[in-house]
Amino acid sequence: NFIFSLYDKHFQNDISIQSRIRLVQSTQVQMEELRRRAPDSADYARDLWVSYWRMADINEKMGNNSSKNWWNKSFKTLNKMKETGLFISEEDEEYLEILRNKAES
Repeated sequence: NFIFSLYDKHFQNDISIQSRIRLVQSTQVQMEELRRRAPDSADYARDLWVSYWRMADINEKMGNNSSKNWWNKSFKTLNKMKETGLFISEEDEEYLEILRNKAES
C-alpha cells in the first residue's frame, strides 16, 4: 500500500508500469515478513491485502495469468483478518466479497 502511494504521489509520470511492478515485488518479501512477525497487526495485514489487490489489478489489466494468484492472496489475507477477529472496516467487508468472486472465477 505504501509503495503504491509513493508511486502515485512521486513517480507517476517518471517510471513505467514494469518498474512499478518490480518496485513492489522487491518489497513484497519484507511486507510479508512484517505480517508474519506481527500477526495481530491489522495495519500490516491491510497493507498486505491491498498490495496484493493492486498487483492483481495491474496484472489483470496487462493480461497476465498471474493475476489469479494475486487475487487469491489478497482474498486469503483479508479473509484471515476477518476469521481471526482483526479489525476490518465496512469498506473492507465489501472488498472481501469482490475478492471472493475474483478468487473463485
